[in-house]
Parts: sequence; C-alpha cells; structure tokens
Amino acid sequence: MLLRNSFCRTLAAVMTMAGTSLLSSGQDQHTCVSDLPAIHINTLDGNAITSKDTYVPTTLRYVEPSGIVTVYDSVRVRGRGSATWTLEKKPYKLKFRNKVRMLGSTGANGKKWNLMANHTDKTLIRNAVASFIGSLTGQKFTPGYRFVDLSVNGAYVGTYQLTDQIDIRKKRVDITEQPEILTSLSNITGGYLLEIDGGADPDEGTVFTTAKGVKIAVKSPDEDVIAQSQTDYIAAHIQKFENALFADNWLNPVSGYRRYCDMPSLISWYIASELTGNPSAFSSTYFYKEKDDDKLYWGPMWDYEMAFNNDDRHGDLTESLIISRNYNAAKSFPWFERVNQDPAFFAEVSEAYQTLLGKGLKSHVLQFIDDTSAAIEQSRMLNFGIYPIDAKVHRELVLFSSYAEGIRYLKDFIDRRIDFLSQRFADRAVGKDPETSLPEFPALQNSTDDYYLVFSESDNTLRFIPADATAQQPAGTFAIASVAGTTVISGQISERIHLDTLGHGVHIISWTDMSGRTRAAKFTIK
Repeated sequence: MLLRNSFCRTLAAVMTMAGTSLLSSGQDQHTCVSDLPAIHINTLDGNAITSKDTYVPTTLRYVEPSGIVTVYDSVRVRGRGSATWTLEKKPYKLKFRNKVRMLGSTGANGKKWNLMANHTDKTLIRNAVASFIGSLTGQKFTPGYRFVDLSVNGAYVGTYQLTDQIDIRKKRVDITEQPEILTSLSNITGGYLLEIDGGADPDEGTVFTTAKGVKIAVKSPDEDVIAQSQTDYIAAHIQKFENALFADNWLNPVSGYRRYCDMPSLISWYIASELTGNPSAFSSTYFYKEKDDDKLYWGPMWDYEMAFNNDDRHGDLTESLIISRNYNAAKSFPWFERVNQDPAFFAEVSEAYQTLLGKGLKSHVLQFIDDTSAAIEQSRMLNFGIYPIDAKVHRELVLFSSYAEGIRYLKDFIDRRIDFLSQRFADRAVGKDPETSLPEFPALQNSTDDYYLVFSESDNTLRFIPADATAQQPAGTFAIASVAGTTVISGQISERIHLDTLGHGVHIISWTDMSGRTRAAKFTIK
C-alpha cells in the first residue's frame, strides 16, 4: 500500500514519460485535495463516461502529494463492473497507450488498470483487507493498489482504489503468456488465466461449460487472439480435472483429483475465502494453469466489497462456513461441493490455519484495518460528504451513522470469525460436520465389504486383512491425514502400514481398492 501523510502542495513539477506530454509548472492547476495522490481524468470532448463497453479517449493527470504531476495524453477509459456500474459512484477501467508503473517501481508494468469505487463498502477498505489476508495465507499474487482521490472532468467523485488488472504479467499473475500468433512450435499447454463465472456471457469472450455445468471464461489468451486449438486444449484439460474429481477413486492421492490440483494454492485460497466471508467465493473465482504443468492453481483474489458480512442476501455469516451457505454454489461451482467431502483436505486446511494463528493472524489483520482506515481519513471525509454513509446503495447488510461504527463492525467480524474458523476447520477435519461425517474404526477391527481394517496399538500399525482367509492381500492406495500433527502418509496398501510418524489423536484414512472403490474413516491413536 502506497500512501502519503502530508497535504499536497501546488504544482511543483511535471514528469515526462512515454506517452505523456510535458507541461511547465504553473500551466496545470490540477492538485491534490487530501493527503492521498490525486487522479484527474478529462475526456477529450468534455462529455461524461457513460459506457462500460466502449472506451473514451481522455487525458489523465496523476498528482503526487509532493506536487509532482505526470500527464498521460492518451488514456482510454470505460466503466467496469456489473451491478456496481449502475450505482451513483462509478468504477472505471483504464487502458494506457504504453505500459506504465502506476504503483511505482516495485509494481507491475502494464497498460490496463482499474479504479475501484468501493461504493457498496462503507469502510472503503474491504478489498484492501482481502488482499492483505490473501498475502498472509500464501497467495502467490494479490492485486497491488493505492488509494487516490479521483476527479472526472473537473468534478471530484470520491475516494478510489487504483489497482492492478488481473492479467498475465510479472507482479500480477506471473506465468507464461502464450504468443498471439501460434506456430507449429508453440506450446499451448499454458499459460491460461481462467475464471469460474456462473454469469459469463459467451458473446463477451471465450466461454465453455464442463460436463457438471461449471462455466469457465478464458481471460488469457485474449478472445481476439485465442486459437480454437487452445480453447479445445484447455477445455479438455479442465474436463480431465473434473472427471478425476468425480471419479470413484477421487480421493486417491496419486490418481485422484489432486493429480490436477495444486493443493497449497487451493488451501491458501480457501482459507482466505472463508476468513473474508466472501459470498461469491465458490461461484466466481480466478484460477490458472502454467505450461507443461497439469495442475490448476487457485487465485488471485478479486472483488470483496460484499464480503466481511456485507451482503443482505445471506444475513449474518459470522459463524457459518461460506462453502455451506453460498447462494448459488450448486448452480455454478459443484467442484467445491465435492472437495467439501474430502476429510484430508480439511485436515490440511486446519493445520495450515493453526500455523497462521500461531504467527499472529488476528493481530496482524486488525492492525492493518486500523492503519489503512487512518491513512485514508482525510479522503474518506470528502468522499462521504458526497455519498451519505448511512444510505443503502446496493445490498449492504448493516448501515452506520459514522465511519468509526463501520470500522468497528468490520473488526468485530474479523475477531469473531477467526475464532469460529479455528474450531470449525478442526471439526470438519475429524468429520463432526454432517456433510463430512465418517465412521469411527474401533481400536481392534472394523469390517469393510471384503476385508478388515485392523489397527494395532502395540506396534502402532494398520493392516488390511481379507475377510475371506483364502483371498489375496488387498491391493490399492491409501492416504492418512493427521489432524494433530503435520504428517500425511500415503502410498500403496501393504501388509502392514507403520504409523510411527503420526502423533496421538484423531486421524483420517482414505483408501482405494483395485476395483476403484474409495472409502474413508477415522481412527484414534490414544
């Protein structure tokens, strides 16, 4: 986050950059109105920006609090968003003629940027908090940003968040970008930037639907350059993942869904999605695929205005898992309904979450909220002088009489939700939730259809013993997840499986026999 603490002075200098024009001091009166940087957009014809489909040519001035002004004389601007575009405070998309580093030397160098209005979020910082949480949970990319004051055609329009466009680029989604013109040597295995979007319109881009009804929008390669061979490849690959996810042996650690899924990014993204209470997490999300890599990677995170208990379609979500309450998950994201049934996944989630708690997750997030809200104080006072803070503009769950009330509400949600998730993740991991309930194997033995699973406390081993003494030793694969420890054991079913690396407590075993049938159960090491 790049913010300043001093008020902007009058124009001191104008910086020249590629695609900009040079003005001398005194020729331009565009200044800052608070201690944040200011962006001044002026359309060439003086008319308002009224379309989110058609770009309008503009001149853009970026004013630093120090007084330095950078003038870009060829910037196209249009609206963005769906429901948010219909609101009084409009979000915008910027497209520069040349690549620019709008977030400084450490940020991305790109042509496309976004100005997020955050109009439905009375704190103005939910998207920033979500990015911070994503970075804490281990997301490889979270959108960079800085808060600015925005004026359009000479009129101040409020506090905005200048942020990265989600695209393939260093400092954004840093994977291989495929060539725009394919050759016989082109590697079409990646990279692909994709979005699960139940509302994706095939008329507005490259969209395909899986056998389970999951609608996928291809964000890169761009619709103007993507070849049919690329579309066919990525659609077929996604279908392989889905087929593995819904196969009988889907829990197999080698041949199941994990073959096509990068688990660290999935776990990090899932924790962040639950912690933010994002109601759209499981029906609209980004993911990507790198070249020569079969796995799908989850993220980056995007659009959290309605998160953190700010959506009246759900009511209070403080103590509810979003994966269970998502209003349209069944329609557009059945994948996570399936993953929701994998106890080993929740064991890994619980373990990762406990690690985050040990590193001070709660104190870091609450401090970030305090610091960020304080940094935009002067600007947000101007913003709410235009847009009343106690007016409902979309689907806000709770309205406030003051900004301080909104911040307290956000912090209280985070405080209580962090505690709730600690217990709920642990419960899911041991099968206490009805959706993931598992049989408990007794200390001695428990019969499956064709063999016994025997746990021996004396030598800390597990054995699969044929129910029919004349039958052969069962064959297949297994995976054991420990809730109490950090070890996951997997491999081929053998005559005797040693559990020496597992600690005391509840553990979950899933296994797949040679017929492809997969089962799971929990057992306890006392």
